[in-house]
Amino acid sequence: MMAWVRRRLTPSVGLLLLTLLPLVTAMWHAWRAGWVPIGDHGLIELRAADVLTGNHPWLGTWTSASLSAGVDFNNPGPLLFDLLAPTIKLFGGSAGAVIGVAVINGGACAIALHQGRRLAGLRGEVLMAGACLSLGWSMGSEMLIDPWQPHVLLLPFLAFLACAAASAIGEVRSVPWMVALASLLVQSHLSFTYVVAIVGAASLVLCARSVRLIGRADAARGEAPALEWRRPAIVAAVVAVVCWVQPLYEQFFGPGEGNLSRLAGASGSSSDMIGAGLGTRLVAHIVAIPPWFLRPSFQDSIPITSRSEDGLVHVAAWPPLALSAVALAVVLAGALVLVHRLRRVGDRALAHLVVIVVVGVLGALATMLVLPLGPLGLAPHQMRWLWPLSVLLWWGLAGAAWRLAPAAWGLHRYRRAIAWGALGLLAAINLPAHLTDGGPATFRQYRPVLSSMIDQLEHVHLDAPAQFDTSNLRFAEPFSGTVLLTLLDNDQPVTVVDEGFVRQLGEGRRASGNERWMVRVLERDDALAVDPDDPSVLAYADGLSDAERDELQALSVTGDDPQRQADLEAQRWSVVVAIVLVPIS
Repeated sequence: MMAWVRRRLTPSVGLLLLTLLPLVTAMWHAWRAGWVPIGDHGLIELRAADVLTGNHPWLGTWTSASLSAGVDFNNPGPLLFDLLAPTIKLFGGSAGAVIGVAVINGGACAIALHQGRRLAGLRGEVLMAGACLSLGWSMGSEMLIDPWQPHVLLLPFLAFLACAAASAIGEVRSVPWMVALASLLVQSHLSFTYVVAIVGAASLVLCARSVRLIGRADAARGEAPALEWRRPAIVAAVVAVVCWVQPLYEQFFGPGEGNLSRLAGASGSSSDMIGAGLGTRLVAHIVAIPPWFLRPSFQDSIPITSRSEDGLVHVAAWPPLALSAVALAVVLAGALVLVHRLRRVGDRALAHLVVIVVVGVLGALATMLVLPLGPLGLAPHQMRWLWPLSVLLWWGLAGAAWRLAPAAWGLHRYRRAIAWGALGLLAAINLPAHLTDGGPATFRQYRPVLSSMIDQLEHVHLDAPAQFDTSNLRFAEPFSGTVLLTLLDNDQPVTVVDEGFVRQLGEGRRASGNERWMVRVLERDDALAVDPDDPSVLAYADGLSDAERDELQALSVTGDDPQRQADLEAQRWSVVVAIVLVPIS
């Protein structure tokens, strides 16, 4: 038995298992914490459940970039929903979403390791395993199972970079994988569009050059060309068609103006771009200036920053533009020096990897020129792709330095022990639970309230169509997505009027005008004014335990501890929610 295990536990299998371990523990932590969808999580889960139903999604989620452009449009395609659909349909609800995200991230890690082996053999695989584990540690356990696009796409973007590097050295079999991952990234979140296009184009140019050089070398030796590029090119074209057939169908056969036309018309329509100065500081802050991609940076390095009175974004805590530009220039120049030295010693693989990541960093700078400021001002979710770029750049530089280290240092004699020791340490520090604020997960304090709300709404049966009221919702509130998910997943006849929500939920859920009821979400003072026992209340949760509720009631009568009473009332006020049914007059 042990001999059978040893034969199959190859270094590649061991590296993959080590890389997947943090994802398994992340699912465990989510289960123990009682993970439930918050806000946009619910909308993503709902649309994944809609796949291959009468409300099949042909597009991605509605995007808040619509607010800057002045026209409603969606992210280009539904590939993320398609990938999440099997586990959500199989395991249902929260479990299906968490498992689905872990499967996507696990698949991305497997692709990255496989492409690393194609790029540079076992050392390339080790390098990619280190990059995956480093990125996972930076994100924290909760982000590894978070279905929100800016988080679930980070490991797939790392895998895309690995495919681009492998393609660049002439590994034409990697091109279809690069096309598939590029399609997933661009369809799921528009912020990836430019950096993916720039890296992909550079990779294809380098791939064509490598294929031509290899062909010439084969011809000079009188041999037949070793590389067959036509079949991978055909496969890549087929992959592109399959990935984009749904957005194209919606463009030509969907109701109203097609989404791709809307995107093309809205491109560049916002005058509030991040721009070169702020963009340089952003890129340098993650790529060139400590703490780089490390865990503290994921939450703190790019804070949500509103516009000042002059309409611009000012972050005083960041280094000034001149220092940021110099630091970034030094890092990129150092990378190019290492590329030159790697080429001199004949290490094309590492040289091309570093070149691809440098192109990615330059693509990030170019993206900043056209990336609009969001409705909140500056928000990190617009540029989360900086973290995989930084991770792979520094791992590439470390690999290059190791490769170029003088033989007299004797490092190569201990490379196996050092590599496995470093990866084991990285895997170990990934295992404890770590909560990172970002996106819907920022509102995790609402999870007990949401869980109670879900339990109550699952028993609701509407006797007539109801319109979901969006008029009183604050931006990025945590309730509406979960309410809509629970009601619609239970086949309740709920519709919407707001055009953004129609594009979010599908044309089949547009209000017809025949609705008798209005479903309304009430928070804070409005919710506290509601009688929880009123028949019009579909769900009510105040975030207090039974003991805390009894204590508050007693304190309100006796007045024995005013401070404790005030604390309990503030706690209740901050999270209380009521879902009520109001007749439409």
